[in-house]
Amino acid sequence: MISSLLLASLISTTPAIRPQQWWRDAFEFKKAYIETNADVKVVFVGDSITARWGMKEGKSVWAEHFASGKYKAAGCGISADRTEHVIWRLLNGQIGALKPKAFVLMIGTNNTGHRDAADETPIDTIRGIRRVVEVMRCHWPETRIVLHPIFPRGAKPTDPLRVRNEKVNAEIRALADGVRVFWCDFNDKLVPNGDGIPPLEILKDGVHPSEKGYDIWAAEMMPLVRKLLAD
Repeated sequence: MISSLLLASLISTTPAIRPQQWWRDAFEFKKAYIETNADVKVVFVGDSITARWGMKEGKSVWAEHFASGKYKAAGCGISADRTEHVIWRLLNGQIGALKPKAFVLMIGTNNTGHRDAADETPIDTIRGIRRVVEVMRCHWPETRIVLHPIFPRGAKPTDPLRVRNEKVNAEIRALADGVRVFWCDFNDKLVPNGDGIPPLEILKDGVHPSEKGYDIWAAEMMPLVRKLLAD
């Protein structure tokens, strides 16, 4: 019998498809976009924080930087996804035959936010993010990876989810080797007042960026994207 400890260690790394029809439709829609847009250079991978780039609060910022041109991107974020769902999508044709110049990856807040600490420890979440990176490196060996820490979550630094996520962030930064994987951390810009509390005009609900939050994201990330696409 597999022990509960071993099961916990597999929970974030075993590819998993979600049963909801809207999720399957979103997967197919994003897959079809990539299949019909061979000029995509950057693929954003993640959950609702990533999905909102092109759909909601980040829409105008996306149009300015990523809708076309030499930084044209595809948004492959799906709301409420965890690491195991991203792994499944990557292994089941989400990117198709595309060979992007760069992935932009931020995932993990739903691993901690949707599971109690007893069911998924920070180590489990770290393993899940590591596995996502491994899949990207294995299947797209020429593609660079921009790896973000999980954004600040909750109203205060002592929020249990913030504490869990910071434990994850402290470890996953070691995945960045400066050759294939590049660390892009600007979490301090999302809590700029020195009190650890994210202003509502930046993180409107303590999780998702506002339009200003996406402006900050673009400003902090674009120099690295330009460098990677120029090499």
